[in-house]
Amino acid sequence: MLASYLLAGLIPLLLSLFTTIRLESIIQDTMLEDKETTVENIQRETDQNLQDAINTAGLLAADTTLTGLAGKYVFTGEDMMAQRDIVNLFARSRQQQQTITHAFVYFFRSGRLVSESRGYSKPVTDMYAKTLDVPYAFFYDAIQDSSGLCTVQPLSSTDGVSYLLVTYNIYADSYTNKLATVGLLLRISQNLIQWEDENSEVFLIQDGVKIYGSARATEAVRQMGGGDSGITLTLDGEKYVCSFQVSGVCDITFGFLTRQSEYYQSVRLLQGQLLLEIIIYIFFGIFASIFFSRRTWSPFQKILDFVGARCTGNAESFESVQRALQSLADEKDILENRLREETRQAHRRYISRFLLGFSSDSSALSQYIEDGQPYRLLLFSLIRPEESEFFKNVPRNRYAETLEMLYFAVRNILEEILLESRDGVSVMIEDCIVLAAQDSLPGGLMDELEHAVKTTETALSLSMACYVGPACRHLDEGPAAWKQVQQLYRESGFWQKDRLPGVWETPQAPASDGPNDYPAHTRALAACLSEGNFAGAEKIFEGILQHDLDGHFTPGQLIRYRLAGMTELLAAYLPEGSENYLRQMIVPGPVEDKRQLLRDQFAAVRLAAGQEEPVPGPDKNTLWAETVRQYIEENFQNPSLNASMIADHLGLSLSALSRRFKAAAGHGVLDEIHLVRLREAKELLKGGLTVRETAEKTGYIESRAMIRAFKRYEGITPGQYVGKE
Repeated sequence: MLASYLLAGLIPLLLSLFTTIRLESIIQDTMLEDKETTVENIQRETDQNLQDAINTAGLLAADTTLTGLAGKYVFTGEDMMAQRDIVNLFARSRQQQQTITHAFVYFFRSGRLVSESRGYSKPVTDMYAKTLDVPYAFFYDAIQDSSGLCTVQPLSSTDGVSYLLVTYNIYADSYTNKLATVGLLLRISQNLIQWEDENSEVFLIQDGVKIYGSARATEAVRQMGGGDSGITLTLDGEKYVCSFQVSGVCDITFGFLTRQSEYYQSVRLLQGQLLLEIIIYIFFGIFASIFFSRRTWSPFQKILDFVGARCTGNAESFESVQRALQSLADEKDILENRLREETRQAHRRYISRFLLGFSSDSSALSQYIEDGQPYRLLLFSLIRPEESEFFKNVPRNRYAETLEMLYFAVRNILEEILLESRDGVSVMIEDCIVLAAQDSLPGGLMDELEHAVKTTETALSLSMACYVGPACRHLDEGPAAWKQVQQLYRESGFWQKDRLPGVWETPQAPASDGPNDYPAHTRALAACLSEGNFAGAEKIFEGILQHDLDGHFTPGQLIRYRLAGMTELLAAYLPEGSENYLRQMIVPGPVEDKRQLLRDQFAAVRLAAGQEEPVPGPDKNTLWAETVRQYIEENFQNPSLNASMIADHLGLSLSALSRRFKAAAGHGVLDEIHLVRLREAKELLKGGLTVRETAEKTGYIESRAMIRAFKRYEGITPGQYVGKE
């Protein structure tokens, strides 16, 4: 009978404990990955600040007033007045780039130094070093040691402040006679303090020597040697995880230390609570079994007596167990929600890493964007959000929390407007919202962008700028498109105090020399085909399709001429009697159909040359599409299911999968995944499950994604569907 009492509630507790033990390792792995991403973000942001400083130093060094003074041995009265222009130039540069704490130029011929605040004659140039609390000998040596055009080197003050000194040299001739050095100082702690807290700290290494960080970081540098990132170190009696990343701009390594206990402290607290509840429950079960024991054939009768009216005196004890079980269920829900959020954030981190160039894996993006269909990257930047009505009556100590809420609200509005009728995903990169959105019709997205920006500005009483990347057709074009839209974003605010609100579009497509190079592209294609270089020919052919025959950038009439010209070019490499391609091409029809016809003709050229297996006929293609559907049916509950996973399973490239499935099924792979999931979702909703439960069981990471898919494919929300049924 004791076993009956215990099994009624003890097994769920033990299963929950086992679940939390498994979750410990899962959460630890996820957070380790998060820290790896953090150190990459530190490296990327600091590198970006350094690159901006190098660009700024180059612009300053090109100033005509500064270069004119660099060649003089003695300053005249007019030259002394010209110093004021340089002072103002430096001060304005510091305002434009907040990471720069000091700016100066040292003229070697005259021995003068001009900073952002004043000029110094040769006898008193050491006064500037004193304002930095840097020994003049170190400061002067750093200027003298700067070689080549540009260098980055550490500089430390006597009071422990660490700087990165960016120098840009001006020469009289080919790097032999140095006239002047423009220097910009970036205070390291000012750039890195946002990443540090009581459990984490950042340190910098150059040539194996620590140049910034605590004594704990010095010991970490000694222990880790040349080890891999993510290793565990014991420092001051505690275990730390050490991750590091090498700068892409200079020979500096960024390190990140985090207490290991931070990774799973909350899980261990929950485990302790579960163990305590199990012990209490066991003692309560023993007590209850002894107190209510009867010599009877059925222990179940005793359970009924226990909860019956005759045992009202023990109702409170039973209710306490009920409350404990309910509390356990609530805690389990919280933990599962946290894990789902970590999964969602991990997906978006993978997309960010891909766009930033840290990874070449586009599989995370293929979960939201169909390869072969045009899409754009949209960068949204809030203009002085702290001055908006959203921050009215908000104390300064809650600005960071309020700003996070504001970004969350902006993302929700943008997703509701822009992703209601198209596939896409949004991520945060630095302090910008980046949205990848399908752009099937030329011009269609731009109209919605204007509406989305105005709606967001009106709803939240703020100003916002949107920078539109070039149209892309393949997922691997994403990083190049990101560089273009990021460049537009940075250029728009470099010399201006504020960015201008509105929608701004990049002028050209990624990785394309423009439509004027179409003749050169066709000549290169013909040369590759003549040489039998089909690998090179395919690359050029795809480039022509993506850029020279793209309706987003090329007039329709010109595209039709080019399609006919491409058909004639390929016909020269086909046997006689293949004129049917040209007849089909000149018949009016959608451009996308003509592009597909051109692909079929290119495949026929390869087949004629013995470079490719015959393309399956309609029946075989239909059977093949059923194989894809079957794989989706078996895996649709997996939130990570995407086109890349299916392509890997079938041994195809992503573009080949998308193109072939669309030809067989009439819609894309992502559409098929949504249709399978929604078919199952409708059955679950009929069975009484909530929207959230249905989303979890059909592979949607969040319920909002399922609601948007419902509206796009069914024309109604899940709630309206249930009401209609």
